[in-house]
Amino acid sequence: VIGTMTNNGAVRKTLKAGESYTIAEGYHDGNGSITVSGLTEQTTGDAKAAEILAGKIAWVNGERVTGSMKNNGALNPNALNAGESYPIPAGYTSGGTVTTNSLASQTQGDATEEDIVKGKTAWVNGKSVTGTKEEVITTAYCIDTISSNTESSITVDCKSYDGWYNLTSNDFFLTDVVCYMWHFAGSAASAHTLSCSPKLSYDNASGVLTISSASSAIAQYYYVSLYSAKIWIIPEILA
Repeated sequence: VIGTMTNNGAVRKTLKAGESYTIAEGYHDGNGSITVSGLTEQTTGDAKAAEILAGKIAWVNGERVTGSMKNNGALNPNALNAGESYPIPAGYTSGGTVTTNSLASQTQGDATEEDIVKGKTAWVNGKSVTGTKEEVITTAYCIDTISSNTESSITVDCKSYDGWYNLTSNDFFLTDVVCYMWHFAGSAASAHTLSCSPKLSYDNASGVLTISSASSAIAQYYYVSLYSAKIWIIPEILA
């Protein structure tokens, strides 16, 4: 009798999870096997518990892992002002919106361009405003006082002031000016008060202010000189 049964010999097959294999009809010699691959090689990965949402379970490299990542839900913080920040917490978020308050709401004011010094810029109600107001200087420094003067010229060293090299003659002025007309008769002299306008000249290379024409001859034996005054300097330029 010649048999018709199929001889399958030793059948060996490796399956992955979820797969199947149909064993063929016929003769098997008993050395065959059907093997399923291990979970370690079927679940390769690198996620850690902190990278899996809290309470959720997963398998990584054959190991069961329960997540510990915090679920923050939706993030919708209060509106931020300029300079503020919102720290995004660690963990999972389903999204959200961060908004900022308008610049107008943070720069409320009532100054106009006429209230701001010319050339200076400020923000009012969310808009940049450049000033047009001409600066009025209301203060000055008295840097020296002249008294009992009879010299033809007077000099003042201004190098002790910061920014002296930026000064001009227009940055100085005199107040309380008293001029005398001197009359010389022989060895005697008499003085008479009168008005005069001494000239100011400033050398910004040397830092020396000169008050010239403080004394001048107006006729034989008659001279006009600056007798006393206060010398002032405008403080805004000393910068």
